[in-house]
Amino acid sequence: MEAVIAGEGIKDGQNGADYWMKYIADLPDYYITRDELLSLGWEKGKSPAKFAPGKMVTMGIYRNDDNRLPQISGRVWYEADINYYSGRRNGHRLLWSNDGLLFVTYNHYEIFLEII
Repeated sequence: MEAVIAGEGIKDGQNGADYWMKYIADLPDYYITRDELLSLGWEKGKSPAKFAPGKMVTMGIYRNDDNRLPQISGRVWYEADINYYSGRRNGHRLLWSNDGLLFVTYNHYEIFLEII
C-alpha cells in the first residue's frame, strides 16, 4: 500500500486533519460532527458550506465492510471529509482507527494511502 507523509496528504498542510491526527490525535477546530451539521438544517446532497461556512464534517464511524483497510478485533474506523471548501461534498476522506492508523482516499474509498 502506498503512503503519504502527514501534512502532505491534505491541501491544508500542517493545519490539515492528517497532520493533526498524526501529531495531536484530534481533528482541527474547524470540524463539526454530522449531527451538528444536521442540526443546522443540512440534508444529504446539499452543500455543507451553506449551513456551516468554513467548517468540514466528521461523519463518525466508518464500517469498513469490505475490509479494504487493515482490520483486527476491536479496531474501530472513523472518517472525516478533507479538501472540502464549497459545493457538494467531494470524495476525499481521512480515515483513522482507534489504535492510531491513518489513511486517506481521494476517490471515495476506491484507493487508500497510508498517512505516515
